[in-house]
Amino acid sequence: MGNVKYYTGEVWFLLKQQKTGNAVMLMSMTLLMALLTLTIAWALVVNDAASAVRAESEIDVYLTDDTYDVVSDRIERMFQGTETRVVSAEEAYRNMDSILGEGQNVLSLFDENPLESYIEVKLPIEMAGETAAKIEKITGVDYVRDNKAVLDAVNSFTKLSIRLSLFLLAGVGMGTFLILSGLIRQSIHQYRDHIDTMQLLGAPNAFIQIPFFGEGIFLSFLSMLIAFSASAWGITALLNKMRTAVMWFPIPQGHAVMLKTAVFMAGFSLLIGITGSIFGFRSAIKKA
Repeated sequence: MGNVKYYTGEVWFLLKQQKTGNAVMLMSMTLLMALLTLTIAWALVVNDAASAVRAESEIDVYLTDDTYDVVSDRIERMFQGTETRVVSAEEAYRNMDSILGEGQNVLSLFDENPLESYIEVKLPIEMAGETAAKIEKITGVDYVRDNKAVLDAVNSFTKLSIRLSLFLLAGVGMGTFLILSGLIRQSIHQYRDHIDTMQLLGAPNAFIQIPFFGEGIFLSFLSMLIAFSASAWGITALLNKMRTAVMWFPIPQGHAVMLKTAVFMAGFSLLIGITGSIFGFRSAIKKA
């Protein structure tokens, strides 16, 4: 308990003695942490939405005559793991009307329902292309829509978003690491005489460096908390608004995204706080 009080007092002393420097460093890291928060949240939204789209992958089969039950049974026998369901013209109309939204009156321009019944085939995404080609050869099948172009576009966009997120993660990580290690080096140089005295008294480096580690971890975690708190409400509100406005696209719940983002940011800030402090301390000691 005595050591804890000593370390806490030392960390508080370091923070008070470098108010301006710490404030500038804190602002810089907070801006970088805010950018990273937005990046991680965006990557999670894109990944979750893409996973939902892939999970809901389907093939729509249109027939030349009213043989839906026969064709459905044959499809299920031909392909293990598939599920079929007949979607009536009325249900297709309701689904399309829901997708278009209340502000669209396209379907009301028709005197009769322009949509027709079809067989909805649920299957793993990797089977879509091969399965569609074989279903087209079944007697009575007029047209098969496999949504492959949409799924390919979603996959490409997901990969691009993840690559950009990793690039920004590396940039933010390097930036906060350099800022924090520079702050620790500055603290050590400023209190060099104090450190030399403790070394003469026989204090090991492990004992001397803990307050500087505490300073680095505290500033890293504090910058993350400020950045996350400032971003969380806006991101959550935006995602929930998008879920209401774009009901046809599987946008994840805002609070679920922010919970995952919070876990990542907490781990990231802790990692940067520890590694930045270690690097700053060791580099400063070697130069001394």
